[in-house]
Amino acid sequence: LRLLLEHGPLSTRGISACLSPPPGPRALRYILKRLYDQGLLVRRHERVSSRVFHQIAQHPGARELAASFLKVPLEQLEQPQFRHAELLHSEDCAVWCELFRELFPEAEVRRDYQFAPRIEAQGLLLSRFEERDLLPDLLVTLPVKDSSVGISVAVEIERTAKSGKRLLRKLRRYADQTRVDGLIYVCSSDSIQRKLLEVYLSKVATRALRISHYAENFFLFADGSVSSDLSEPRMFNAAGRAVSLKAW
Repeated sequence: LRLLLEHGPLSTRGISACLSPPPGPRALRYILKRLYDQGLLVRRHERVSSRVFHQIAQHPGARELAASFLKVPLEQLEQPQFRHAELLHSEDCAVWCELFRELFPEAEVRRDYQFAPRIEAQGLLLSRFEERDLLPDLLVTLPVKDSSVGISVAVEIERTAKSGKRLLRKLRRYADQTRVDGLIYVCSSDSIQRKLLEVYLSKVATRALRISHYAENFFLFADGSVSSDLSEPRMFNAAGRAVSLKAW
């Protein structure tokens, strides 16, 4: 319930990926059946993949019961921000959000719709919440020992190809017009990764003065695969070299 409260609709794949350790398929089916039997959940169907997503029911009785279980104000159970067209993307964001929390327990990891009340996030991104298309999908902030200033990393989950003009606008903004220390793109295909690299290397890396001393390592790619020791996702810098996320 807490996962569905924060991240909205999730499929069984998404729920399993977000839980550590993940429950077995039979155990997860039993958990979901208990919640459905109590009227706490409803099903939503993603049109492209035909995948079934589970969401906290939005009628007053279900929200009141969920709020009593979770001990949160009733208004927190309202979830108008999760639209059918974005369910797959939202689930990917949820999985990566929980992965970063597991890898870096001391970090604060927030999704885009959690930035609005946070002055710190707006200060790092130099953006108003109304500029939704300029916000990253995730913002990871790690404390630094003996320093009042932490390390901040923006994370973008890129499932579909964007125009070169739009990519250039976002990459320039991250490199020159924010205070984030690093940028990670999770790409769903090689073609998206190649396009991002082309734009970054040809029009951003050599011109962004703020990051010029570490332009190759400001920008990391992830394809969603996991390193051989299963400790962290595989990542590559702008020069194509493998990089350990924890060491980075």
